[in-house]
Order: sequence, then C-alpha cells, then structure tokens
Amino acid sequence: MTDLVTGGGGFIGRHVVDALTREGRRVRVLDLAPGSGFPEGVEIITGSVTDPAVVRRAMAGVERVFHVAGIASLWIRNKADYDAVNHHGTEIVLQAAAAADVERLVHTSTGAILFYPLHHRAPTDLPRLQDMPGPYCRSKFLAEEACMAAARRGQHVVIVNPTLPLGPGDRSCTPPTRMIRDFLNGDTPAFVEFPVSLVDVRDVALGHLQAAAVGRPGRRYFLGNPPVPLSRVLALLADVSGATMPRVKVPYPVALAAGAVSELTADLITGKAPKAPLTGVRLTRRPVAPLLARPLSELGVPLRPISDTLTNTVAWLVAEGHIRRSMPRLS
Repeated sequence: MTDLVTGGGGFIGRHVVDALTREGRRVRVLDLAPGSGFPEGVEIITGSVTDPAVVRRAMAGVERVFHVAGIASLWIRNKADYDAVNHHGTEIVLQAAAAADVERLVHTSTGAILFYPLHHRAPTDLPRLQDMPGPYCRSKFLAEEACMAAARRGQHVVIVNPTLPLGPGDRSCTPPTRMIRDFLNGDTPAFVEFPVSLVDVRDVALGHLQAAAVGRPGRRYFLGNPPVPLSRVLALLADVSGATMPRVKVPYPVALAAGAVSELTADLITGKAPKAPLTGVRLTRRPVAPLLARPLSELGVPLRPISDTLTNTVAWLVAEGHIRRSMPRLS
C-alpha cells in the first residue's frame, strides 16, 4: 500500500515525504510543479488537486492520504483561485478518497483560522466564516468544513493546523520564511508587535504522521508553539545571526492603512505581492485560541526550541544565497 502526499513538492509536503520515507513507507506525490530531489523510490504524478481525473488516478492503491496541497500565500491577484484550490480542491480529494476507500486522510489546514477578533464572543467558540480576516482564511475555513462533513459521513479525516512553519528547505519562500529573510536583509525597518506562534517544519511533518497514526476523526490538532511577542523573535534572530534587527514599532492603524494601500496597488497595478498583505496585518490583532484544537503534545511530538529552528532557518537562507548582508555569527 502507498501513502499519497498532495502538494508533496512544497515546503511542508517535502518534509512529510522525507518523514514517511524514513519510516520505510512507499510514497506517491501529486503536485502541480513537483520539482526534483525527492528520496529514491518516490513516485511522482504531475497534476492539480482541482483535476478530478488526475486525483482519482493518484488515489489508486492508496492506504493513507496527506492532503497538503494548497495556496499558502496570503495574497494572490486572482482571489477566486483560493476557493478553487484550497476549498474545492479539498472537496475533490475527499470525494476521490472516499471512492477509493482510503483508510485515513490528514488534511493540512492553518492556524490562521484559529485567530479571533478581540471582540469575539469567547475563546472556546467554534470558528465562524464571518470571523475570517481575508479570502485565504475563508478558503481554508471552508476546506475544514468539508473535512468535518466528510468525517460525519464516516470518513477517517483528521485536521492539522500548523501556525508559522520555519526551517530549512523552503524553496518557494512561504510567508514566514519571507518575513525572516526580509528582517535579515534589512528590508523591513519597522514592525508591528503581535504574538507569534512559530513551529519547526520538521515537527509539523511528524505531527502529520502522528495525526495519521493516532488522530481521531473529525478532530483538529494545533501544530504550533505557545505565542511569543514578535520583538522576542527579533531578539533571537539578532542572537543567532549577529545582524541588527529593527526596533521601531508601527501602530496597528498605520499598518492597516499601509496594508490596504499596498494591496490595492498590487491588485490593480503591479500584480506583485505586497510587503504586508492585508490579511497578514489583520491577523496581528487576533489572539490565538488554541483551545479550539488539540495541541501537538497530544500527538506525542516533542517540539524543538524556537532558537534552534531560527538557527537552522538562517543557516539555510545564507547557504542558498537569500541573504545579502553579512551574518557575523554565521561567518
């Protein structure tokens, strides 16, 4: 039997593939642009989760599915793609898994849908669509709703909610890695103070495997460390790299206005991702509500210290040529 990893060419997906192969599992990857460098023996199918025929073919002979595929960026020009890939793509994967009688499916959601407005009713309330701060979060929320409905129909579907994954190997520079890169390069002279929940991508991958092994259907598991202030993360980055980090804090209303202007400019004029997507800015004012999900510790996965994760991330960014400034602690 085979484990299928959709989005196996992405940041989290690659680490899930590596973790599975280390356990001796047979792995198949379905990815729109899988790339190269997979462990020996990994089967590659090039295609999209929005193509039912390709998804059905990828499901043949599959025992477990790790549905990692999705658009992870907080901004894209065509907002309809969020719904097409993140929401309807998940529905297509669920339907194909049910038809193929797949034993278990782990769905990769996001911790972003567990962050609530300050005026929210109570930290233990279930998420609501109207609470979502942007189209990315709405698409991931609806994907979770589809997974919960499938679990109620009897499918063994478990949800994992990674927060901000960091670590080596982020070839596409997802938002958390891009944030670290920009701070190191001096491209972000100021910041908005907010609680940040970071997690090592290798721990996220192990969380996926444990969710498949012991996770309960219809449950979501929070994959993240307890939040710490962003200023604390910047202090750790300075310790790791020796680089000077920004100290100027931007008031939230100023950041919100700047985000709105930059996103409108990106949507209508440049077509290039804004430095501070509006969804990202809005999330800085939303406290995390981890009580809505089972913590990673419930899956029996120990978490690496944040300082180790930052050290590995910075070293990888330097080795891959993403950092323009000298890093005194790494030279």
